[in-house]
Amino acid sequence: MILKNLQLNNFLSHENTNLDFYENQKLLIDGNSGSGKSSLVDALIWVLYGRGRVDNRAIIKIGKKYAKVIASLLDDDGNEYKIERSVTVDGKHELFVLIKEKNKKSFVPVKVNGIRETQEHIEKKIVHSSYLLFINSIVYPQDNPENFLKQTATKRKEIILEIINASDYDDYYKNTKKFIEQYEIKEAEITAVINSLSESIINIEEIKTNVVRMENEIKDVSFVIEKKTQELGVLLDKETEYKIVSSKVDGYNEEIVKKNKEYIVISKEIMLMESKNGDESIEQIKGRIKDNKEFILKHENESMLASEWDRKMIVLMESKPVDMQFTKEKENINAQLISEIKVDVDMCEELNKPCPVIQKRKDKAMLELTARLTEVQKKEEKYIKDLAEYSRQTEEFGNRPTIDKEKLLSARNAIQADEKIIEERGSNVTLIPVKKSVLYVLANEMKELNKKLTSAQKDIVGIEKLQVSISEMHSAIKTLDNKYIELSNSISVNKNILIRAEENSKKLEDADLKKKDITKEIEGLKLLKDAFGNNGIKAIVIDYVIPKLEEKINSILEKISEFRVCIDTQKKGIGEGTIVEGLFIDIINDKGETLSYDSYSGGERIKINVAIFEALASLSNIKFRIMDEAFFALDQDSSDKFLEVMREVRKNVSQFFCISHLQNIKDFFEDKITVIKVDGKSSIKDKQ
Repeated sequence: MILKNLQLNNFLSHENTNLDFYENQKLLIDGNSGSGKSSLVDALIWVLYGRGRVDNRAIIKIGKKYAKVIASLLDDDGNEYKIERSVTVDGKHELFVLIKEKNKKSFVPVKVNGIRETQEHIEKKIVHSSYLLFINSIVYPQDNPENFLKQTATKRKEIILEIINASDYDDYYKNTKKFIEQYEIKEAEITAVINSLSESIINIEEIKTNVVRMENEIKDVSFVIEKKTQELGVLLDKETEYKIVSSKVDGYNEEIVKKNKEYIVISKEIMLMESKNGDESIEQIKGRIKDNKEFILKHENESMLASEWDRKMIVLMESKPVDMQFTKEKENINAQLISEIKVDVDMCEELNKPCPVIQKRKDKAMLELTARLTEVQKKEEKYIKDLAEYSRQTEEFGNRPTIDKEKLLSARNAIQADEKIIEERGSNVTLIPVKKSVLYVLANEMKELNKKLTSAQKDIVGIEKLQVSISEMHSAIKTLDNKYIELSNSISVNKNILIRAEENSKKLEDADLKKKDITKEIEGLKLLKDAFGNNGIKAIVIDYVIPKLEEKINSILEKISEFRVCIDTQKKGIGEGTIVEGLFIDIINDKGETLSYDSYSGGERIKINVAIFEALASLSNIKFRIMDEAFFALDQDSSDKFLEVMREVRKNVSQFFCISHLQNIKDFFEDKITVIKVDGKSSIKDKQ
C-alpha cells in the first residue's frame, strides 16, 4: 500500500493544499517552525482514523465552515482507494470511501453503510492497521502522546496481536464455536432419530407370525369363495333361462296393453265422427258464415271512423290554451302597489316639500306596476276567449263512434268453427268404414297374444324361489369377499411394517454411523477451537514473532546506540505463583544494567522509539514511512549514525517522507517541498 495523493481543504492552517506522491520517492517536507508541515501528517492520520491532536471542530480553519481531507492510496493489486472525511462547524461528520479496481476507469462507492462500519472497513480491509499501530509504526507524529512504550503491557501485546492478524483468529474461534453448536444440535437431532427408529423395529417376530397365520386363513377363505362362486354360476344360468321366458311375458303384456290403447283410441274417433254429423245441413252452416262476414265488414268500417275521430281529437286537445295562473300574479302585483302607496315621502329641508327624488322613484314604481297589471289583465282576457273557442270546437266533434270488439271477435271465431265443421263432414264419410275394419284386426291380434301370454306364464313358475337363493348366495360371497379384503389389508399393513422395520434397521445403522461422524467432527472442531484460542496458534505465532521483533529492534539499536532491549510476554505477579500476561520491554545499557524507559535521556529515548517504530513497521504490508521530527534531540554523531538506519529502511519501502530541521537528515532526501505560511494560510511553495 502506497500514498498517491493528499488534499487538504480548510484543515488547520491549510486552505487548499494538494500534494501528489509517486513510487520509490524520498521526500523531505521542509519549512519554518509553525508553517504547517506537521499538519500534513495530522491530515493523513485524521482522514484515515478521524483522530488528531485536537477535536474535530478545532481542526477547521478559522473563519471557515468546514474542513475536508481526501487521501488516495494504491494497494499491491493495483486497486486505488479514495478516502474522504469532512466535518462542519455544526459538528456534522461525514466519511466516504471510493474504489477504482485495477483496469477499471471510474471510482465506485464501497458497499458499507454508516461512519462506524466505514471506519472499520478502512482499518481492516484497506490499511490493515489500527490507529495505535499506525502511529507507532507507519507514521511517527511529532511528540507522539500515544508512544508504544507509554502503553500498558496489555495494550502493547494487543498491537502485536493486531500485526499478526489475531482478530482473524478470534473470528475463526467464534465461527468454530458456532459450528460446534450447530453440530451439537445435529447430534441431538440424530440421537432423537436413533431413539425413534429403535422403537419402530420392536416386536418384528410377532408381526411375522401374524402374517403367516393370516396368509393361511386367506387361503381357506379363497377356497370357499371359489366353491360358492361355482354354485352361484349354476343358479345364475337357471335364472337366465327364467329371465328369457319372463322377458317374453313382459313383451306379450306390453303388446296387449299397446294394442288395447290403440283399440280404445280408434273407437273414440269413430264415435266422435258419428256425433259431429248432427242434424244441421251444410247450407244452413254456409248461410250463418255469410251473415257473420257481413257483420264483420260493417264493424270494420265503424272502426276506421273511430280512429279518424281519435286523431282529430288529439290535434284539438294540443291546441287547448294553458292557464298561466293570472289570478295569483294579479294578487301579487296589487300587493306591491299597495305597499308602494303606503310608502311615505320624506320632506326635503331645503325645498320644504316632499323630496322630489324619492317621489320620482315612487311614481316610477307605481307606473311600472300599473303597466304590468294591465298587461296581465289583457293576457287573461285572451285566455278566456281562447278557452271558449276550444269548448265550442269540442262540442262540435260530438261523441266517438262505438265498436263492440267482443261481438266482432265472436263472429270471426264462429266463421272458423263453421268452416272446420264443413271440412270434417267431408272426410268422415270415407274414414269411418276404414277405422272399423282396423278395430276388427286389433281384436283378433289381442286374442292371439293372450293365448301366448297364458302359455309363457306357466313356464316361469318358481322364479321367485330361485331369486331368493341367488340373493342369499350373493350375500354369503360378499361376506367372504369382505373377509378376504380385511385379511389382505392386514397382511399388506403388516408386511409394510416389516419393510419399514427393515428400512429403519438400515436407517438406524446409517444414523449410528452419521452420529459417529458428527461426534468426530465435534471433537475435531473442539480441538480447532482450542487452537484458535489464546493458548493456541496466537500464542505460537507470538512466540515466533517476539524474538524476530526483538532481533529487529536490537539490529537497529546496534547501529545507533550501545544498549539493547529484551522482550517477554509474561512477568511474575505480586502474588506467589501468579503470572501477568502482556508485552514487557526491558532496556539494557552497555553495562548490562536493566533500566526503565524513563531513566534514559531524550536522545536515547528517540533511538529506542525509532528502533521499535521501524521494527513494528517492518511487519506491515504498508510500503511508506513518515517521520515527523523524530530526531530533534539527537546529537550530530547520533543523527549521522541514524542515517545508516534510514538507508536500511529505504531499501524496504517504496516511499519515505520526513520532516526535520537537521541539515544532515535533510541532505539524505532526493525530493523536497517547502511549506510556508502567509497571513495564517499554509501552502506548498515549490517542489525540488
